[in-house]
Amino acid sequence: MQTILISSRSFSRDTNNLPLDKELCWHYTPKGKKLTETELLKYTNKDIIGIIAGTEVITKSIIDACPNLRVISRYGGGLDNIDTAYAKKKKIKVYSTISQSTAVAELTIALMFSLLRKIPQMCDYCWNPIQGNLLAGKTIGIIGFGHIGSKVVDMLDNFNVKFKIYDPRYKFDTLHEVLTKSDIITLHVPLTAKTEHMVSKEQFAKMKPTALLINTSRGKVVDERALIKAIAKKEIAGAALDVYEKEPCGWQLMELDNVITMPHIGSYTYETRQQMEKETIDNLIEGLK
Repeated sequence: MQTILISSRSFSRDTNNLPLDKELCWHYTPKGKKLTETELLKYTNKDIIGIIAGTEVITKSIIDACPNLRVISRYGGGLDNIDTAYAKKKKIKVYSTISQSTAVAELTIALMFSLLRKIPQMCDYCWNPIQGNLLAGKTIGIIGFGHIGSKVVDMLDNFNVKFKIYDPRYKFDTLHEVLTKSDIITLHVPLTAKTEHMVSKEQFAKMKPTALLINTSRGKVVDERALIKAIAKKEIAGAALDVYEKEPCGWQLMELDNVITMPHIGSYTYETRQQMEKETIDNLIEGLK
C-alpha cells in the first residue's frame, strides 16, 4: 500500500481534510511531539512515497529508509531541516509553503509597534504610562526580500516610512547601508551556511544605538550571545524575537526588559494554518503526478 507519512507534529489529525484516494494510506506520527531522527526512523518503510514534514529533521538516513520516496512536502517555509541536496540527488521533489507569509508579516509589524510603544513593559504595571516612539518617519531595514520581506514592505506602504533593503539576489542597498541607516531592522532570510550568525558582534557595532532588531525568520541567523551583549552595552535599543538558536529560548533573553520573546507563533493563526495545510497537500499531490 502506498503511504504518505505525516511527520509534522502540528499538522491537523482530521482525516476529513485529506483527499480521498483508495490507493493512498495516510499515516501519522504522534501529535504534538517533534521527533528526533532515531524516533522518526521507526515510522519509515518501503511503502512511503511522500512525507508531509514539519520542523523535524529529514536526513539522509530518513530518505534512505524510504527507498520509494518521491515527494517531501514541507508544512512551512524553511527547508533547513531537510537534506535538500541529497533529496535532489535521489530525484525527490521538495516543496515548501508560502501561504504563511501574511501572518508572519503581520506579526513582524505588530512587534515593531510593541517595541516602539513599549507595550510589554506597560502590561506589567497598573496605570503607569511609558513614553514611546512613532513608527512614522522611521527607516525600516529589510534583510531578505522574499515572500515575507516584500509583504512587510507592502503592508507598511502607507505608514510614512522609508526602506533600506538588502537581498543579494537584487540590486537594492548594501548590508552596510541597512545596518547603519535603519531605525528598525527585520530579518526574513532562510537559514543557510551563509546566513548563520549573519547578525553578530560586527553587525551590532554598526547599528544605531536607537536601533531595534526583529527576527521572525530562523533563530541561528542571529548570534544570541552577541545580541545579549549588544543590548547590555546599549549598542542597540531592543529586539523582538519569535525564533531562537535553541527553543524554547533561554532565561537571559526573557529577563531583558527591552527584548520581546515570542514562542515561535509566526504562522500560528487559524486562517493561516488552514491555508498552509491545503497548500501542503496540493504540493504533495502535484509532486506525485
